[in-house]
Amino acid sequence: MMTRSGKWLTTTLALAALVFLALSPSAHAVLTLNAVETGGPTLNVVDNLPPDTNPSPGNITLVNGTTFGDFTVNGSISTSNSLGPIGPLGQVASSSLQVINNTSAAHTITLMISDTDFHFPGPPVQVQGTASGTFSPTPGTGNTQVGGATALAQAFIDNTNTLFGTQVTVQSETAGPAAAGAGLLSYNFTSTPVTFTFGPAGYSMTVKLTFTVPGFSTLNGRSDVIQTVGNVIPEPGSMALAFTGLGSLGLGCWARRRRNLS
Repeated sequence: MMTRSGKWLTTTLALAALVFLALSPSAHAVLTLNAVETGGPTLNVVDNLPPDTNPSPGNITLVNGTTFGDFTVNGSISTSNSLGPIGPLGQVASSSLQVINNTSAAHTITLMISDTDFHFPGPPVQVQGTASGTFSPTPGTGNTQVGGATALAQAFIDNTNTLFGTQVTVQSETAGPAAAGAGLLSYNFTSTPVTFTFGPAGYSMTVKLTFTVPGFSTLNGRSDVIQTVGNVIPEPGSMALAFTGLGSLGLGCWARRRRNLS
């Protein structure tokens, strides 16, 4: 016959297993990149499917010299840790060394990178977005200016756990347009952290950059990141109320047990 302590241990282990399953990322999380050139083609890249060249889950790498519409892209890497390892931060990050406009006319790209099934750290969390890059004339083309260059950096988090979900805006910041004749346009944004609560289904995170590259110009050193920056620490008053409630609950259980034994 199982003892009372044995039953308690079995119940505890069962509950621990349920919690682990609830917190574990589900297998359907798939990092995805989507790029659309206004009036031009669309590029959709799913992790571990062509043209992704990196076999590691949670990493999309495009070969140098990838052509997309009027552009050539070098050094493009996008990552997510939705599938693990589970650590203190959830993150979607994307970068490229160069996005080169090969034509004499300005062209605009909308780039989005997203992943689902984030479950860590536990709610509520603070979330922050960062974005940076520099527009410059492309060497060897004879161009000397980046007038009209613009960048709109956005980041979103979504507790419906939807790919490319935009439920809560974490970041929305604009650079440009660069003045006519300007030789460079640089931007470096860091958003104010946003407090966010999510349920058992987890949440998705998305970065989005809409940018216009003037003719024979290049966006260099592009970086777009959304990440959790830590749990929200309850205020002392809230913690005191919580401890008071736990104390009352414990006292009530003790009193009921005394009555049952008497």
